[in-house]
Amino acid sequence: MKALILAGGSGTRLWPMSLQKRPKQLLSILGESSLMTQTLARLAPVVDAEDVYIVTSEQCAGDIVDHCPGVPEFQIIQEPFPLGTCLAVGLGLIHISRSDPDAIVV
Repeated sequence: MKALILAGGSGTRLWPMSLQKRPKQLLSILGESSLMTQTLARLAPVVDAEDVYIVTSEQCAGDIVDHCPGVPEFQIIQEPFPLGTCLAVGLGLIHISRSDPDAIVV
């Protein structure tokens, strides 16, 4: 099983806490770890970190790597430009299907 996490966005919903260069997934809102780190921890019982794919913006990709130990760097997929939810899911699924065409994705 593979997990696909959408971690894009422009940081407008939680402004001024969340900004384009520091979006909500990198913030520590509840607890000490970031929302991204908490998401990976919730997935851990059912999906190994090496089976996680993350679609994010080019600006956030480096920070996402820092917040996602165990997730292979090549599985952190940078959007070429803001795609919106549907196309971001499609981009992630294309990457997953290249490595495992029969994957079940959550």
